[in-house]
Amino acid sequence: MSRSNDASSGHRSALPEGSRLHNYTLQRVLGAGGFGITYMALEEVTERAVAIKEYLPSSLAVRERDGMTVHPVSEARARTTNGASRASARRPSC
Repeated sequence: MSRSNDASSGHRSALPEGSRLHNYTLQRVLGAGGFGITYMALEEVTERAVAIKEYLPSSLAVRERDGMTVHPVSEARARTTNGASRASARRPSC
C-alpha cells in the first residue's frame, strides 16, 4: 500500500485513499476529530458504500509519516505538551 502525496485525504493522519482493510477499499475521508477518522469505503463483495471509523485518539496515538505505523504518545511528550500549554496560559508575575 502506498501513501498518497496529495491533500485529498483531508487529514494529515488519514490512511491513503485506495487503502484496503480486509474486504473494504477506502475511498475518502468523511470527517476527523480528536477521537479518530471516519472514511467512506466500498465493500468489495457487495459493492456497498459503508462508513468506517478508525479509532485514533490524538491524545493517545500518532501515525508516522509512512502512513501505516501507529505509535502511542509517550507520557513524557504528553507532560511536555501539557506543561507548555499551562506555561503559556500563566500571567507574568510582578
